[in-house]
Amino acid sequence: MGTQPASPAIGFVKYLLPAFLLSIAIFAPCAWPQQDTNTSQTQASPFRLINSVSGSKEVTKNAQETIVDPRTVFHVPEDNQIVVVFQLEGPTGAHHLEGRWRNPEGKIVSVGDVDMQTYTPKFFCYFSLSLPDSVTSGLWAVELQIDGYPSGAHTFQIISAPKPAPPPTVTPPTAADVYQQAVAASVFIDNQDSNGELVRQGSGFFIGKNLLLTAFQIIDGANSLQIGFPDGTHATVNQVLAWNRRQDWAILKVDAPKVQPLERAKAGSWKVGDVCYLLGAPNESSRTIQNVGITGIQETADTGERLSTSWTGEPLAIGSPLLDDYGRVVGVLGGNLLPGVESLRRSGVTEFILAGVAPENSGTPLVVPISAIPEQSNSSQPVTLSALAAQGLFIKPLSRDSQVMSGVLCRNYQELGHVAYSPVGQTFQFSRANDSLAVVITWTPDRKTKATMQFQVYDLDNHPVGETRLEKISLEPRVTASSAVKIALSSLRPGMYRIDLLLGDAPQWREFFRVNE
Repeated sequence: MGTQPASPAIGFVKYLLPAFLLSIAIFAPCAWPQQDTNTSQTQASPFRLINSVSGSKEVTKNAQETIVDPRTVFHVPEDNQIVVVFQLEGPTGAHHLEGRWRNPEGKIVSVGDVDMQTYTPKFFCYFSLSLPDSVTSGLWAVELQIDGYPSGAHTFQIISAPKPAPPPTVTPPTAADVYQQAVAASVFIDNQDSNGELVRQGSGFFIGKNLLLTAFQIIDGANSLQIGFPDGTHATVNQVLAWNRRQDWAILKVDAPKVQPLERAKAGSWKVGDVCYLLGAPNESSRTIQNVGITGIQETADTGERLSTSWTGEPLAIGSPLLDDYGRVVGVLGGNLLPGVESLRRSGVTEFILAGVAPENSGTPLVVPISAIPEQSNSSQPVTLSALAAQGLFIKPLSRDSQVMSGVLCRNYQELGHVAYSPVGQTFQFSRANDSLAVVITWTPDRKTKATMQFQVYDLDNHPVGETRLEKISLEPRVTASSAVKIALSSLRPGMYRIDLLLGDAPQWREFFRVNE
């Protein structure tokens, strides 16, 4: 509370109340009962309220109190005080002013008073109330009495928002908990051909009710998929709900209503340097959990973003989840930059140079971020594996009894005495302007074979973009033979391609190459 007795026409009262909080002002007569103070209250008051204004801050201009932000509603804790300015008319002279603050229950919670001298009939005074961090919400009022006479009131509203509770502390689960949850949601997948023989094996995990996520390479070329559950039961699946060959992921529809799916990690919740969990698979009867680091990002225009990790494990783990320390899915292991490279019968041969990207078959699979995989529902229309094959989305697996010992990509070749060919300028990168692609094949047949031979070229979406003419070939058992062919590249756009050698209609050998301008 303060006074300004030196002013000829202005007085003010300021009362600070640290114990109370909240605000809101409404211009209206006070509805609460007046408290008797003395017998003069029964007489007519000589003072008349001209105006009252409330806000959170006042300034003095030209000997007049002015509210900077006039309003009648106050919010706590945003507002920390309420100021009410009264303009009055009454007799001049010495007066005693008293301001009473009433809460929404009508109780007086604080009183401020001051003595002042007025020199003109019209004068100003103001009272202020400081608001603590908690206060009763509702309709408040400040009642003014001068010389014991009720001389006006100002009402306002305070809205007090409770201080939000601190977020609950969430303790990350233990590695054992993450392992149990991940194993319960994971399966082994057998890729089988039309004869029921195993083509390749991998893993998968449930990312939604009856929705099984795996790497596309695990289902590529399959006639059927055999799913092995943790409890030892099996199911045969031939329906795919969603897929992306280049990004290397597929979502299968698998009836497993009792399996608790794994939760997705939020996009951008991981970063290079984070340590995560990865579910390994030494064999079909065991799972392991490993700490692996996210060591970098690989990205191409063809396949999008991939995560590099410190994991070095087993092919059976392809399709397993990469998990954060809360057991949420960061991505799916697989992530080939070259769709179909896993179908190579040999490993560690080709050295791909992809604008600084490490060779794809150099040993460490990449991870497709979960943010790249759209959420699906069981209402999506499934597609059968045979329909995908008919659409040309599958790469035929290499023949189990391939008659090829080796194949070499080169720029040219030399004939050696009409019995063999020698590659010249072995490479995996070619110029469409200056080079033609040459292939030298060495055969080591284990049976007598008479068939046709043909080379076929595909882009990364498995679309045929070129082929050689059919040639007849005759192979004798245990007699080494060689074949060579040249393929023009001028019609191919710059990019990565795959070349397959077919004996009859069975792929015997394949390789990848790059075409530059």
